[in-house]
Amino acid sequence: MAGLALLLLFANLGPALSQVTDLESWEFFASKENSYIGGRTTNQAHSGSASGFLKSESKVKLSQHAILAQKISAQDISSKRIVLEGFLKVTNVEGWAGLWMRIDDENGTVLEFDNMAEQPVRATTSWQPYSLELNVPPEASELHFGALLAGSGQVFVDDLEITTRGRALKVKNLKRRIRSLPTEAQNMGFEN
Repeated sequence: MAGLALLLLFANLGPALSQVTDLESWEFFASKENSYIGGRTTNQAHSGSASGFLKSESKVKLSQHAILAQKISAQDISSKRIVLEGFLKVTNVEGWAGLWMRIDDENGTVLEFDNMAEQPVRATTSWQPYSLELNVPPEASELHFGALLAGSGQVFVDDLEITTRGRALKVKNLKRRIRSLPTEAQNMGFEN
């Protein structure tokens, strides 16, 4: 349950906080300013020449955390099952790291959520594949996704991919307002 609370804190944040470096199509949020940095690095990559990263600037409390986030419109994935896959590499993680995904309705209400709290990545690991799956309710408006770091350490993320599985459910007279969000994820390999 603590994992759920972690990302729900970011549900309605305004501008990104703390330090971010060279990050196209992604946002960076931290629970405490100047506790984390995040962005793009060419020092580590699963494939290509770059990856995204989150790093604590010092030893931080387990309740402190940072995320890399991107959001897209849910109009093309409504009533489908979606999968977020990607590769993570962690270094000296005291706490946990993972991928995360959240689906909101047009009012910003969280409809579905997973942040790997049940399968956290800890300590130090080489590049490993991870995935999350969620059902997208018909009333979904936005899909938020990315990587997270809770506590101290560093996480690298690369080669993210969003795919759909299963057939669309029948939708009756659905009306919703879609903000002007991209309909496809961008810069998933952190090459730009």
